[in-house]
Amino acid sequence: MPYILTLESSTSAAKAAVYDDSGAMVQLVQQPWPWTQVELQDAPQLLDTLLCCGKQAAQGYDIAAIGLSGIMPSLLLCAADMRPLSPIWTWAHTGSRHTVARYAHDTALVDGLYRRTGCPAHTQYPLWQLVYRREQGDPAYRAAAVVTTQVGYVFARLTGQALSSRATESSSGMFNLAARDWDDEALALAGVTRAMLPPLAEADDHRPLCTQMARALGVGSGIPVSVGAPDGLLNQIGSGALGHGAMTFSVGTSGALRIAVPTPSTSGGRNTWCYYIAERYLAGASTSGAGSCISWFRSLFAPGVPFAQLEQEALSAAGDDLPIYLPFNFGERAPGFDAARLGAFEAMTGSQHRGHFYRAVLEGILFNLYHCYELLSAKTGQPSQIRLSGGITNSPLWMHIAAELFNREMLLHEGEHASLNGAAALALKAAGLMAALDDYQPQIIGSILPDGTLRPALIRRYAAYLEHYRRSSAS
Repeated sequence: MPYILTLESSTSAAKAAVYDDSGAMVQLVQQPWPWTQVELQDAPQLLDTLLCCGKQAAQGYDIAAIGLSGIMPSLLLCAADMRPLSPIWTWAHTGSRHTVARYAHDTALVDGLYRRTGCPAHTQYPLWQLVYRREQGDPAYRAAAVVTTQVGYVFARLTGQALSSRATESSSGMFNLAARDWDDEALALAGVTRAMLPPLAEADDHRPLCTQMARALGVGSGIPVSVGAPDGLLNQIGSGALGHGAMTFSVGTSGALRIAVPTPSTSGGRNTWCYYIAERYLAGASTSGAGSCISWFRSLFAPGVPFAQLEQEALSAAGDDLPIYLPFNFGERAPGFDAARLGAFEAMTGSQHRGHFYRAVLEGILFNLYHCYELLSAKTGQPSQIRLSGGITNSPLWMHIAAELFNREMLLHEGEHASLNGAAALALKAAGLMAALDDYQPQIIGSILPDGTLRPALIRRYAAYLEHYRRSSAS
């Protein structure tokens, strides 16, 4: 039986999974990155860790193709031979915040860029990292011959060919959605030429695995390697939600809401984004503070405490006597795209214990996402269904809060790792084992229904959250 190997370089870990020819995961290997900073990744070390995971996962399986997934957005500057000249700057890097703030006053410029690229002016986008590094005279910027991404680097090393998917580049701030090509005005602003950028392809396009990397993975050389796509967009494929009206709601290290739309969709307030995947577009909003905030809270206030115990403490903290948490420890993406916005606990009292604060973190993360949901739905309409995925599915309490706050049924599908599932779909298609990406449809295994027990109090606290949010901008 032929099998598929997927390799994913996420924000927090290297992941390798093996799927059978029906698209079912049969093996998973994960290895946390050795560095502690979310903002920066070491490209050679990332590749080595990914190869080790891949070799361990693939052992004993007849691998027919490889699918790739990576973070979004990201930026890496390389020499002509793909030797990294910089770290990988991830979506969490906010070094360009002052540059973005200065350009934000040029409304015509940022509005035009947003309408064409779907990317609001924000530090997460490679466009603004490049503008910042050009202005700073960064030696890596001056010496760079290739401007690529995390997944673009992995693909180039696996195949020996520079290529990037339109899906990956649609979150660069330099990709014209209507033309499905580079945006010349954005490139001029970044000081980048087309010769420095990889040729564009579809995410399910593929090239053969080179001999050296085949040996490193312990698989056959020449098997197809998909060009790949970002994890956030692959989540839509892996959740079986490419159809019109289906929304994915993922809460992992970061959080995101996405819905497929037939044409590029932007909002008047520049508070949502629009990207490209598989001959269609995804309108959505993503947040920096989700599982990253959980990890922050646990490391400071509950080191070594099992999540099950924290959940029990949070269950005992029900009611209105909760602080309000603003989940902007790592700046803000949607809806305000204010990289200078700060996280905070508001309305603290002496009677509150750790459970109150942990529950406030769970709620605050969802308040941020519900705020995004209201703005996104006003533009795209109410989704026909919502498919929930990510680490949130390990917490019954957190899922219950989500269903109550959104007042919607949350569908659960098989396979926790939706982005890996999406990468598997790319590889299945590359291997000729799947006709179309829409054919990947994981089984719905359950749902979380709102029951009305929490919603009244949640809506009161959400109103308080919005008031604290409006007062919190540092811009």
